[in-house]
This record gives sequence, C-alpha cells and structure tokens, in this order.
Amino acid sequence: MIPFLWHYVEKPGKVSIKSSESLIQATLIIKRWKAPADDGGSPITGYRLILQKGETEIENNNITDPGTITYSFRGLEKDTTYTVKLFSRNFVFEGDPTKTNLTDSVSYTTLTFHFK
Repeated sequence: MIPFLWHYVEKPGKVSIKSSESLIQATLIIKRWKAPADDGGSPITGYRLILQKGETEIENNNITDPGTITYSFRGLEKDTTYTVKLFSRNFVFEGDPTKTNLTDSVSYTTLTFHFK
C-alpha cells in the first residue's frame, strides 16, 4: 500500500464482463465490460486491453477515459484463438487482469461467445 492523502490506496479489483456475450464478426471482436466493484480506494482512471494471438501480443491499448466500457479489436483472422486481457487502473496501481480466451472456429458471419 502507498499512502494517498488521508488513506491508503491499493490496486483495484478485476473488471467484470458487463454482459455474458462478446461478438465476433469475420474480423472483429467487440469487448464490453463493467468497472470493478473495488476501486482500491482511489477512483478508476482508465483501463488497459491486451490482445494476444497465442503467446504473441498483437495489441496493447491504454484507455484513459474511465467511462469507456467497450472496445473493438479489428483485423482479426478466422479460425484463430485470441486472448483478451483487461486491466483496470486507479491513480496509483493497475489491477489484476480479467482474461478471456476466444476462438472463432465456425464459418458463420456472426459468432457469439458466452463467458463463465
């Protein structure tokens, strides 16, 4: 913990998926989330999203607007497994990631994934 004004600040909790679905259309993933219930004692200031293909990081996005709750990943390949890691940030720390694995392995135009 780091002293912050009159109280201690800790890393924020994990972000939660706002709905139980994400959408994949041909080459697009739309990710939606909800701010963590625990902000660690300091307001959430933003998020960081990482998209990986296997072990290779292909996107790392810093979102500085804490009101943002969706992000679109574009230019993706069909029949490919991706991992999305979503971190919340407060003034001092970055929280642990919420991690989701996605695989688009069917030939439909739209595919819906359910997260548990």
